[in-house]
Amino acid sequence: MKERNGKVKAIVIDKTNKETLQGKMHSNIQAKSTVYTDDFRGY
Repeated sequence: MKERNGKVKAIVIDKTNKETLQGKMHSNIQAKSTVYTDDFRGY
């Protein structure tokens, strides 16, 4: 991971379905944040 003038948060998520992933993202990412991900379609 590379810090880009901000904070990094990593958590373990047991279920990787779309609903679970998007729910975790919405509850842990502030509005107008820049998010860098891989190409997984579940995000």
